[in-house]
Amino acid sequence: MSRKNILILLKSGIYNESRTINFINTLSIEFNIHLYCLNAIKTLPENYFNSNVSISYYETQVNVFNKFIKHTLYWLEYSSLFYKIRQEQRSKHFDLIIAHDLPMLYVGVMLSKHFNSKLIYDSLEIYNETVNQFFPNSSGVKKYIFRLLIWFMRLNGTIAEKYMCGKVHDMITVNHSLANYFEKKYELSNVKVVMNCPKKITQNITPFIDFRSHFGFKENDKIILYQGVLNEGRGLFLLIDSFKLVVQKRKDVRLIFLGSGVLKSQMIMKVNNHGITEHVVFHEPVEYKYLLNYTVAADFGINLLEDFNLSKKLASPNKLFEYMQASLPVLCSYSPENNLIFSKYSIGLQCKNNPEEILEKIIELVDTNHNKILKYKDNLKNGAEIYNWENQSEVLLETVKSILK
Repeated sequence: MSRKNILILLKSGIYNESRTINFINTLSIEFNIHLYCLNAIKTLPENYFNSNVSISYYETQVNVFNKFIKHTLYWLEYSSLFYKIRQEQRSKHFDLIIAHDLPMLYVGVMLSKHFNSKLIYDSLEIYNETVNQFFPNSSGVKKYIFRLLIWFMRLNGTIAEKYMCGKVHDMITVNHSLANYFEKKYELSNVKVVMNCPKKITQNITPFIDFRSHFGFKENDKIILYQGVLNEGRGLFLLIDSFKLVVQKRKDVRLIFLGSGVLKSQMIMKVNNHGITEHVVFHEPVEYKYLLNYTVAADFGINLLEDFNLSKKLASPNKLFEYMQASLPVLCSYSPENNLIFSKYSIGLQCKNNPEEILEKIIELVDTNHNKILKYKDNLKNGAEIYNWENQSEVLLETVKSILK
């Protein structure tokens, strides 16, 4: 029996997109995958995927028209990709198309019709709720113009998404809060959940770094790690403000940001202005397959989610699953998905998103006695048995196979 062909559409690069990498690797075991993704800044290492995966890149043109589309009818931003794929793949047949996030959904709907293919919509977030991130903070007349544009974009995007959801054969998202949202918003049924969890660790992880010697920390210092993208909605500036207070009380607590993103330069400036450069440091991002080898070198993990918009409020605690695999006790904010995990497993502490309470909980966490730390670690291991990619991949494969029967 010949292998079926799947076309996957991404609106970004894939170098360190953990769920995307696992998603592609899982499907490529049984299917031929052709991937279209934004030309990544970093070139993918050789043999990044197996021979069943082929990759095509596309570029987004920067011009006045595209800027206008991005800030109005943004769900049409990548519509020209349809013509590119139709031309480049005119001799191919695809049994299934998977569109990741709303900007790829229109392309997926058009290609599904052209190739007579089944279509899955994989929504990693409530994209319509994220449009406020397209606009800088402003005041005066601009503030009200931006508010009007955000209102228009959300209304228009919601109408478009609802219409296109009626054209898909199945829908996937990354957690149950989002699945419930889409089911109620668009009158859908049985939206599948494939969470962004790392692969299960079956043996002790070897640390690839000694953070203490690398950054000149003392042997008894407590190391708190934030790993992930440095962008809005993750409590990063709150965390830095909190550490200014932490340093005043405790000199033996250190914070490491492992990752990069649009906020990094502003974060470095804030750390410098607070005079805490010896206690708050930055490490470059590492390749995803080696990430947990760095995670285990810390003592605690941190995962703060802000109500920056509804999508951020309902976001998955992806870093929390990575900390679970590395058995790091955690400090997390209160959010629907964080709360769900903590209702099942006692794995650390939760806090409100203000500097004073973050300070209080950091001190409490690093002062946790040894026996309680061991209990946290036991619970983390139990959680890691549930929240891992092996379990998520079963849902993904079952969903795809049922469509391709």
